[in-house]
Amino acid sequence: CLLSRGLGDVYKRQDKYKYKMPPPSPVASKAIDIFTIRKIRDYTPEIFFNKTGKRRKVQSDQAEIFARDCFMIMLYLAGPNPKDLYYMRKSKYNKIVYRRAKVVGKMGDRAKTSIKIQPELALLVNKYSDKERLFCFYKMYKSERSFNVAINDGLSRISKKLMLNITLTAGTCRTSFSTIASNDLLFQDSDIDMALVHSDPTMLGKYKEKDFTKIDRIIRAFIDYMDKQEQANMAVVG
Repeated sequence: CLLSRGLGDVYKRQDKYKYKMPPPSPVASKAIDIFTIRKIRDYTPEIFFNKTGKRRKVQSDQAEIFARDCFMIMLYLAGPNPKDLYYMRKSKYNKIVYRRAKVVGKMGDRAKTSIKIQPELALLVNKYSDKERLFCFYKMYKSERSFNVAINDGLSRISKKLMLNITLTAGTCRTSFSTIASNDLLFQDSDIDMALVHSDPTMLGKYKEKDFTKIDRIIRAFIDYMDKQEQANMAVVG
């Protein structure tokens, strides 16, 4: 785990001394468009140099890079919550299989979800790989709550530096992914609900076999759409 030292220490100390985490906002996060998502994906902290000409390492830089990476991981997985990332286990056959913690007791299949690891996601999985779990986040942060706070703190800094004028949080991923998949890519709401692992109250949803490849198609279309819009912008500029 490349960033396991130092970055999580602040939040571990907060846990140790029973730091009271701020409660999550009940208000749904506002969706952002694909252009803003691409800005976040491509964000790199400003480089500072010391008097000898060597690059100066800044703690906030690591925090922002970490938050950016987690933001993209959540998008590449159709918007799971930080708690889900924190506990994700390794899977086989280039798949990530997990159960969404928030609704695990409300669904007949216990919120089981299977997602193909896209090449873009594979890079980040390798970067934060771990022997026991899928990601090393549990070694960096003592609890999923401090992990969540770290992501939101880094995203807040990114939002300010990019002058986005929005409240950027982990929850922005789910809202933005679903909005773009529905409004821009025109996928059926039922398929998007399955990708986001919304609890399904219908009898059909409880008994029918799920086709998880629908989720893979939505995610791949989302990534391709992001790249397509980037290429279109480059063509206009050129």
